[in-house]
Amino acid sequence: MIEPSKIVLFGPESTGKTTLCKELAKYFLVDWKPEYARLYLENKLNSNILTDAICPEEDLMPIVLGQIELENTIENNNKFVFLDTNPLETLVYAKYYFNKTYPWLEKIVGFRKYDYYLLTDISVVWQPDILRDKPNNRQEIFDLFLNELIIRKLDFDIITGLNENRLNNAIKFIKNKFL
Repeated sequence: MIEPSKIVLFGPESTGKTTLCKELAKYFLVDWKPEYARLYLENKLNSNILTDAICPEEDLMPIVLGQIELENTIENNNKFVFLDTNPLETLVYAKYYFNKTYPWLEKIVGFRKYDYYLLTDISVVWQPDILRDKPNNRQEIFDLFLNELIIRKLDFDIITGLNENRLNNAIKFIKNKFL
């Protein structure tokens, strides 16, 4: 059986990745996988074990390993699957928040293969929640995501627009790429 192409929704917080991921999976009738970091950190919040930092450094490895575990549950019955982030997203945030590199994380990112990235731009209105903390740094963080894709020479398109227009832009890119 052929492994499905992995399409990653990628970008800063509150840029509509999860919404778009679900909408695309519904439109194309394929699977999608959630962002493990959100599941992990919400669980910590619900268990009252969050520290002052939303995501302390020691959470990086469990988040990356959890994301990989979710990805490993992908079934091979679809042409492609949508992923609401991947370990590269964790790497971008780790560099940003902790201002250092992580050789173990670089190794994982280099080893994991993805077919296509949809970089979500910051045109979506920022929505606050307990896990989001950078409403005023959106352009700076978007630029970090964009630069990471360019430096690594990964295949991507930038998703712009709002609501249905945003979804239609993503559908157009995917159809051009895979269908």
